[in-house]
Amino acid sequence: ETVSIPVLDPGEVHIATLQYQITEPAYGDGTIRVDSEDVVHETNEDNNEVTLQIIVDPPNLMVSELTLNEGDFVNLDSTGASDFGWNNDGGNYYLRPQAGAVAYIMAGVTGSAHYAQIDPLRFSAGDIPASDLAVGTIIAVRTDTNSRGFVRVEMLNLGGGTIHIFWKIWDWPPSN
Repeated sequence: ETVSIPVLDPGEVHIATLQYQITEPAYGDGTIRVDSEDVVHETNEDNNEVTLQIIVDPPNLMVSELTLNEGDFVNLDSTGASDFGWNNDGGNYYLRPQAGAVAYIMAGVTGSAHYAQIDPLRFSAGDIPASDLAVGTIIAVRTDTNSRGFVRVEMLNLGGGTIHIFWKIWDWPPSN
């Protein structure tokens, strides 16, 4: 979208409204460019662009957290069957996808994840060994009912056989 702004005196402010309809989840950078034809001569010509981070996540279907003990299961979206189990195979703990759920560790993502960051082509039905997990690890998930979201490891106590997880599952496409 192009918005015309009148010539401004030094220190003068003009507010312009840009409208853009986003019809699906989005994550990335956007750029606002001013004086694209370089009509205004400035000392610092690098100030013609402003970069913004754009994040549009779908509505939340489920946000929760839980401590799993050895042999426990979790249903991340509260529909369908259990999505993951916390299991021990001869002293090696792992998260095991259940009933068609799939996951992968999101390398380089910390704190939280966004819907459009999750790559649906990377999902795997394989176990996620505890040796690949640490506090703060973000795991992209797709539940047995095809809802997408993420799990974050909050606590990992292999000596006690427990893991505490936080998760967010999105309602996309909308269920209504």
